[in-house]
Amino acid sequence: QAHAEVQQLLEGEQAANAATQKALAEVQEELAAEKEAQALALEQAKEAQSEAASALQGLQDELSTKQQAHAEVQQLLEGEQAANAATQKALAEVQEELAAEKEAQALALEQAKEAQSEAASALQGLQDELSTKQQAHAE
Repeated sequence: QAHAEVQQLLEGEQAANAATQKALAEVQEELAAEKEAQALALEQAKEAQSEAASALQGLQDELSTKQQAHAEVQQLLEGEQAANAATQKALAEVQEELAAEKEAQALALEQAKEAQSEAASALQGLQDELSTKQQAHAE
């Protein structure tokens, strides 16, 4: 009887061990599946990070290109403004010269009119004197 009880205990122990082994195998299977899922998730995260880094680099390159283009446009605008300022200055100088020339012409015209008036007056005096002499000569 004792042998039969020991036999029963052993069979119970073996059944418990088998159940434990089965549960352990299932846990190991779940751990392996979880480890595989984590490895896959890590791989996907690395790919996503790589793509994000690549996209960011692309945006930075585009921004850099736009900033460079903006700087070049700014330089062109500044050059254009400097050229405009120089043109305005030259134009002002030409206008000043024209005004001075106009003033000089007006003065010369005034002097010419005075000289013409004086010459006409002198000529009239000579004609009067000649007329008087001719009249005296005739008498």
